[in-house]
Amino acid sequence: MNKKKVVVIEDDAVYAMLYKHALSALFDLQCVDDSRKVPAEWLETADFIILDLYLRGNRDGIVEIRKFASLCPNAAIVIVSGVTGKVIDMAVETAISHGLKVLGQFRKPLNVQALQHLLSGENNRNPVRPLGATPVRIAPAIDDLISIEDVRGGIENKEFVALFQPQIDLRTGRVCGLEALSRWDHPKHGTLTPNFFLDVMESVEMAVEFSLNILELALHGFQTIQNEVGYKGTVSINVPMNAFRDPLFPDKVFSLLARRLVDPQKLIMEVTEYGTLDGLHHVQESIARMMIRGIRLSIDDFGTGHSGLLRLRTLGFDELKVDRQFVTNLHSDIASQTILTAMAEIAKSLKMTIVVEGVETTETL
Repeated sequence: MNKKKVVVIEDDAVYAMLYKHALSALFDLQCVDDSRKVPAEWLETADFIILDLYLRGNRDGIVEIRKFASLCPNAAIVIVSGVTGKVIDMAVETAISHGLKVLGQFRKPLNVQALQHLLSGENNRNPVRPLGATPVRIAPAIDDLISIEDVRGGIENKEFVALFQPQIDLRTGRVCGLEALSRWDHPKHGTLTPNFFLDVMESVEMAVEFSLNILELALHGFQTIQNEVGYKGTVSINVPMNAFRDPLFPDKVFSLLARRLVDPQKLIMEVTEYGTLDGLHHVQESIARMMIRGIRLSIDDFGTGHSGLLRLRTLGFDELKVDRQFVTNLHSDIASQTILTAMAEIAKSLKMTIVVEGVETTETL
C-alpha cells in the first residue's frame, strides 16, 4: 500500500528534525524550507501540506498559500505557527478563499501526536475536534455540487438526523435549552454539516421543506429526552430566512407542534443569516403569527453576514445568538471581548436573552 505524500514547509532546523522523526515512518515525506525545492510533479500529487506561517527572509506562509492553490489542487493543508491566533485565523480564511481544503491549524509548540492522529484519520475531510489551544477549521471538500434534488432525496430516504447540543444557564450551571443540529448522513460523503447544503435553500419551497423536516426530527428527539430524563427546557432549530416568506409556513409549523403535542412556548426558531431582507412584509407576518402562539425567535450568528443591526431593529427577536468566531480565543483577544460586551449590552437594553456559542474551554467560560 502506497504511503500518503506529505510536504512540510519549515525553515526551523529543530522543527524540521521533529517532523522527520514523527512522520517519516508513516508517510512519504518531503521536508524543505522552500516549496521551490519540491519537484512540481510531487506537489501535484501531494495529499497533505504542513505549512509554517513564519519563514525567514522576505518570505511568509501567506505567499506559499497562494502558490499551493495552483500547484497542489488535491492537497489538504495544515497551518502551523507560533504567532497569535488572529494571524492564524486570517491565514485559514485566506487558504479557504483560494479554494484550498484546510484540514487543521496548530499553535507552536507542536503537539506531534495530535498531528499524527489528524493526518492518519480515516476520513480527513470530516471536521475534527480542537487540537491544542486552537480549534480546527475545515473547508468544504466535496467535489460534487449538492443540488436541490440531492437534498430532497436525502429527506425522502431519511438520511437527515438531529443531534442535540445543550445550552447552559451561566447563573445556575444547569441545562436550560437544547439546540437541534441538522446533520446529513450522506451515503457517499459521510456526515455533512449544514455549510455543505444550505446554499440550496435559496428557494422558498426548499427552505420550507427542509425546515419542516428538521423540525419533525427535532420534536421527536425532544420528546424522547423529555420522557427519559424529565427535561423541561426549550428546543431550538435553525430556520433559513426564506422559509418565513411562505405565508403558509406558520400553519405547517403549528400543525407539526399539535401533532407532536409540544407546547409552542418550548420552541425557539433560530433565524439564520441566509437570505436577504427582500419581501420583508411576508417575513414579518410569519414571525408575528408565530410569536402570537408563543414561539420564540432568535437572531442567529449575530454580527456576521446579513445578521446585523437592521435585521435586529426590523424583526421582533426574543434572543440574540453570538457566533462562535467572536468567542474563539476570547480570553486573550481584546477586540472580541469588546465586541461581545457591546452585544450583551444591546441584548440587555432590548430585553433579549443572549446565547453565546463556542464556549469550549475553561478560560473562555
